[in-house]
Amino acid sequence: MKTNKCLMQRYNENEDNPYLTRTDLDEIVKQTGLSSSQVKNWVSNKRRKEKTVFVSEELCQLLY
Repeated sequence: MKTNKCLMQRYNENEDNPYLTRTDLDEIVKQTGLSSSQVKNWVSNKRRKEKTVFVSEELCQLLY
């Protein structure tokens, strides 16, 4: 749970730029104990899900 909380906090703090810098990546790896590829995959999946949700809301507005 602590791992997910750490990842969500970092993502929410940087919603305007959801891409990790090398420094951010290193810090998250230290805090969570995950590998760098696990963190990169989590952030990539989160961006993809956020984009999907945004598009879906936009389409709903156009349809109704």
